Amino acid sequence: MRTSGAWANIRPVGSRAEEPWLRLAAAASVAGLLTLCANSSFGIFLMGMVLIGIAQGGYLSNDLPMVSRVLPDPEHAAQELGVYNLALVIPQMLIPLYGSLIVGADDN
Repeated sequence: MRTSGAWANIRPVGSRAEEPWLRLAAAASVAGLLTLCANSSFGIFLMGMVLIGIAQGGYLSNDLPMVSRVLPDPEHAAQELGVYNLALVIPQMLIPLYGSLIVGADDN
């Protein structure tokens, strides 16, 4: 296990190569959310959701490389990336359950 100088070889998390893509993803997300706020028809709603989906894809495609660069131990990278994946997936699994309870969709 490397301890001395291990952090010296890691680039900053938001490196220059990813900055334009992250800025573009943030701008697409803002545009999508503003489009949802100005929602006057179903077509405009779908356009806003498409923009948000493009932004999410742009962000997540840069997110994993940034996370993998800052992992402390390369030997246990698979376990740590598995925990990272659980942090992304578990809320998406629980939202439909809790959302239906909040809005009362289970009432007959």
